[in-house]
Amino acid sequence: MGYTKWLITALFATQAITAHAIGGERAGLRDAPAVSGKLAHPGRPAVKNADPTAPLDRVAMAVDGAESSHGTDMAMWRPDPSGPQGPMQVSEAAATDVGGGDRFDSLQNRAIGRAYLLQLYGRYGNWPDAIAAYNWGIGKMDAWVKAGRPSDRFLVGVAAYLRRVIHESGLCEDAEPGGHRQPSEKAKKPASAPPDTLVYAACSGPGWAGASGFGGGPTRFSRKLDQALQLALQRAAQGR
Repeated sequence: MGYTKWLITALFATQAITAHAIGGERAGLRDAPAVSGKLAHPGRPAVKNADPTAPLDRVAMAVDGAESSHGTDMAMWRPDPSGPQGPMQVSEAAATDVGGGDRFDSLQNRAIGRAYLLQLYGRYGNWPDAIAAYNWGIGKMDAWVKAGRPSDRFLVGVAAYLRRVIHESGLCEDAEPGGHRQPSEKAKKPASAPPDTLVYAACSGPGWAGASGFGGGPTRFSRKLDQALQLALQRAAQGR
């Protein structure tokens, strides 16, 4: 009988200790403050500083619209599996560059395209060059920059694409006096024009040809660009 009484007492004591421990653990989890710059809990880092590539989401959204009308253009799925595919028209090579993924899944396609845009921004140090390279290809973009950015060798279709994305992403508003300006060490190199100059050139009409590396004023190229842009904007408004 004495042994039974001792066993019951021990059982109640164990339950009390366990309940107290669980309650303390739950309280600790509930009350634990998030520490700036550290993991608040596994897999979710707290935000410490603003991302210097803050316009990335807006640029990715604008590229999505230019490439596939935000996934409504069924021609975005092409017969050649290695070619550009999906809402962001991601090529096999681009996906490989950012670590792979399923380009034939719309969500992953957009994630890959976004990552590739970020990679291009890191390469060129400014959004206009990154956007143009996304459409034109790195090889052609690099060759054009190395040649001194001759306006007559920059394709009108690429220029129209660039200006459309620049406008729809809101980067033109960022380039206005007092707007957000992103510093870039790469853009200080002689082969590159300053990012703000390039954004302004892409946003303005005749200003494109007058920007650093783009000639000295309105040209036949800039007029063709304006016509191509107007056509692209009309098609976008019509949902084509």
